[in-house]
Amino acid sequence: MLKLEDIQAVYFAGVGGIGMSALARFFNSKNVQVRGYDRARTQLTNQLQHEGIEIEYSFEQLPELKNFNCIIYTPALKEDHPLIEHCRAANKPMLKRAEMLGIISRAYTTLAVAGTHGKTSTTSLLTHILRVGGIDVTAFLGGISADLNSNFVAGKSEYIVVEADEFDRSFMHLEPTHAAIMNSDADHLDIYGSHSAMLETFLDFSNLIPKNGSLTVADNVDDSIKRRADSIIGNDADFEILNLRAEEGKTCYTLNTPKGKLDLRTSFHGAHNAMNAAAAISIAQQVGISNKSIVQAVESFKGISRRFELRYSSEHCTLIDDYAHHPTEIQAAYQAARQVFPNKNIAAIFQPHLFSRTQDFLDEFAASLSQFDLAYLIDIYPARELPIEGVTSDKICHKMTNDIRGVFSLQDIVGRLNFRDADVWMILGAGDIYTIIPDCIQKINRVFNRNK
Repeated sequence: MLKLEDIQAVYFAGVGGIGMSALARFFNSKNVQVRGYDRARTQLTNQLQHEGIEIEYSFEQLPELKNFNCIIYTPALKEDHPLIEHCRAANKPMLKRAEMLGIISRAYTTLAVAGTHGKTSTTSLLTHILRVGGIDVTAFLGGISADLNSNFVAGKSEYIVVEADEFDRSFMHLEPTHAAIMNSDADHLDIYGSHSAMLETFLDFSNLIPKNGSLTVADNVDDSIKRRADSIIGNDADFEILNLRAEEGKTCYTLNTPKGKLDLRTSFHGAHNAMNAAAAISIAQQVGISNKSIVQAVESFKGISRRFELRYSSEHCTLIDDYAHHPTEIQAAYQAARQVFPNKNIAAIFQPHLFSRTQDFLDEFAASLSQFDLAYLIDIYPARELPIEGVTSDKICHKMTNDIRGVFSLQDIVGRLNFRDADVWMILGAGDIYTIIPDCIQKINRVFNRNK
């Protein structure tokens, strides 16, 4: 079996993704030779190159691989992709990102966050709490932390923080000591086939945690997993969120914990993020972080890119960007916005992510989007998938009940928007919808400045 200490040079087939780039940064921080390929230049690949990582953007001249110990590849590159075929012919160990993260996990004390939603928010806050509390933790994040300005931080302690991703059963490669499961809603049914099969895999993940470890689960997690948590940490380790409220643009609440009562004030908005914070705090307490440091860290936490991220604010209009791509996440984003802006009209612009997810949750998407005062959809972002006949954004829109609604292309949407129709606009989705934000801001300024 490949060991971490044996790796002196590693090649990344698809280095520019959020998970792959964090791994590349890890090895680069260890003075391991890192080189990779990606199909297009992005802000993230430019940053990787600035950090000293070699990246090529064409596979017409295929890389020489004889000096590399292993190849890490992304499933986004198909099996018949010329680069994948070239890597396979090199006769080197080829690992998926999750397999390499598992190898790293076995070399550290691993703090893992699982769940259909909330992984990035929880791991980012946990990382911030640990660092404020004096633990120099290494962290692999699924988004860009505003506190770190990165999706990776290199630490010198025994601890790493990782997202335990349920996609493709990736989290089964990990060796977690302390873990949290935020929720167990159905998702990735193209992988699992059924919700019950997905729940079985979450239970398998929980069984990876040793008796001297800990497992924190949220209220809405399946009972079988809760029983597993009780077997590890007992029934007396409950957390309770009390008096959740908005005050002067902050979210405030009291958190009862087994180690005392915490009065928290934060820009981490919404009931769902209070749950995420409780999970992060639970793990932080398990590794010895003081309540004083926890309170300080929660208040100073700046958040994560594309997680209820404020992109524009004026007396006329507010623009919020959020990664929500599942009906439950859209519901949570709406509730957070309603909490912060109780008397405002709130609009959604949503890009469905994956044809399979749209097909599986058509009614649920329509119901969650119907809560907004008005809502528009963009054509489905396919990611790794081919189209499914009859599965379109129009199908969701037809089931919605908003008086103002519609479906447009990514190219046309900004031109069709009237920013006077709502006070708060939410950009929602996990695809490339965020690329419209500069044009939205430009149009907002043009609309309101013209009529001063």
